[in-house]
Amino acid sequence: MNKLTVLIVDDEPLLRKSLSDWLQEGGYRVFIASNGKEGIKKMKKEKIDLAFVDLKLPEMDGIEVMHAFKKIYSEVVVIIITAFATVKSAVEAIKEGAYDYLIKPFSLKEIDFTLRKVIERRELIAENIYLKQQLKQHYGFQHIVWRSSKMKRIRDLIEVISPSSATVLIQGASGTGKEVIARTIHSRSLRSDKPFIAINCAAIPETLLESELFGYEEGTFTGANKQKIGRFEMANGGTVFLDEVGIMSLSAQVDLLRVLQEREFRRIGGTQIIPVDVRVISASNQDLKKAIVEKTFREDLYYRLNAVSIDLPLLKERKEDIPFLIEHFLKIYCTKEKKKIKSISRKALSLMVKYDWPGNIRELENVIERTVILSKGDIIMPKHLSEVIQEDTYKQTPVDLPLDDSLEAMEKAHILTILKKLNCNISKTALALKIDRGTLHNKLRKYKIKTKREMPY
Repeated sequence: MNKLTVLIVDDEPLLRKSLSDWLQEGGYRVFIASNGKEGIKKMKKEKIDLAFVDLKLPEMDGIEVMHAFKKIYSEVVVIIITAFATVKSAVEAIKEGAYDYLIKPFSLKEIDFTLRKVIERRELIAENIYLKQQLKQHYGFQHIVWRSSKMKRIRDLIEVISPSSATVLIQGASGTGKEVIARTIHSRSLRSDKPFIAINCAAIPETLLESELFGYEEGTFTGANKQKIGRFEMANGGTVFLDEVGIMSLSAQVDLLRVLQEREFRRIGGTQIIPVDVRVISASNQDLKKAIVEKTFREDLYYRLNAVSIDLPLLKERKEDIPFLIEHFLKIYCTKEKKKIKSISRKALSLMVKYDWPGNIRELENVIERTVILSKGDIIMPKHLSEVIQEDTYKQTPVDLPLDDSLEAMEKAHILTILKKLNCNISKTALALKIDRGTLHNKLRKYKIKTKREMPY
């Protein structure tokens, strides 16, 4: 991360010089000003990340200078410094928009601690901006690939619950897309402009999980040489996603329950009560009801987390979605790898549809990525698939797929299947395909599909 650009506005030459020299030795780019007007000129000319502003300045006081800075660059971080500190003046400075408040004479240790907090804040803001962009690009409904009735019900449920603040428990085997669902809910919620903070409880040692969730104060234990902000504090106003929540220790479950009930917590080793407003979405590949019986998961926490429940099916239980998932991932990885794959051979598609996918959607995505990398032509052939898929599916009866290798042929076959299933009812077929009647009629004409009954316009 690049060092900050710092502006020092103070009428004491010795303070300006000593602070400037120390910051420059630390690799910071530093500008100085002896009064507010000079500082404003510097702000207009340079992109300042952080400004130390004396509260008592000639002509303009520090609060006025801070307001002028904020009008020039709203993201600038302002630290008010003064030798005349009172509780009232400190509160006023913070209320007016100051990030922090330092009392003269301050130590270099205080300055260093403040700078580290500002850098962490900037990194978090940058990460949040990136994540918001990713959410908008990758987690709209168009990226939940569904044609099966099971996924339609889940999509409809997401539509209803997203705007609320209700806790959501997503249950399903590994690789079924639990985090994608969680991110989609957040991206469609009223909190979408706030952070989405994900934490995999299974990936963090039990002894460290509580400090990751709630943070700790400096000096709490060996190695805690600075204050750590926890995930709940980072996510304030937004969403916390707790993946594999069933792995939590009972002590961590108690702390989580308290946060859900009281909407507040303390950092480990701290005494300050920190209010927090977050929506909690959790996920588990375990049977939490069984864990309750076995006394490894708290029943009261289960019901707190489970205001709304989403149960994701295995991929083998929604095989009608597989061709569309293949097409979805092909588009992603062909773009990423700059490949032009036009279609998948009938035999390769047959193998992939018949395969049971023990790793679910994650396994399918990995197979498509590998296939795109290995393919030299514009058609995916069985030889591009892993031996496991070929050996497992050759033992099974091949599915009835179109002889034509193109995706258009797959679409035509799918339309014919739904038409036949619904006895050529145009309205019901259009509804099942999630398209309007006019679009369906256009596709029927395009593929020269004739129905047994008259199709009124």
